[in-house]
Amino acid sequence: MGIWNPEWYLYVDAAIDEGHARVGVALVLRNAVGQVWRWEKAVIQGPMTSNEAEYAALVWALMRVERIRKLWRPRLIVHLDNAIVVSQLHGTAAVRHPALRHWYLQARAWAQRFPGISFVHIPRHQNMLAHALARLALQEEPDVRRH
Repeated sequence: MGIWNPEWYLYVDAAIDEGHARVGVALVLRNAVGQVWRWEKAVIQGPMTSNEAEYAALVWALMRVERIRKLWRPRLIVHLDNAIVVSQLHGTAAVRHPALRHWYLQARAWAQRFPGISFVHIPRHQNMLAHALARLALQEEPDVRRH
């Protein structure tokens, strides 16, 4: 097993500041035995709704972990605490708002780069590390990326 196992677990979350102007995004990448292999956080310029922020975090995270795809071709299991986003990614809920559709299409395009990728809805308490990192990103002044 260890880090060479073909299954990797990606935990992703977003946090929005009070004015909806900035979004903290975070990822936690774990190997099959649960070891944290990588974690990152950043700020993306808004404004965004909470669902747009979750998609933005997912797109950012998939871009950041693409290197492991090239090295080990893992099966990526993405954990998100937003049930609506996971339902939309599964095709069981519609994406109606144009701004949200933009993010959805980007997420689907990046997801296609990871053969066998799957999306799992988890409760917030199982995503606390990514959530805390996203909140921390808003408290710091890292590079701000425009969406």
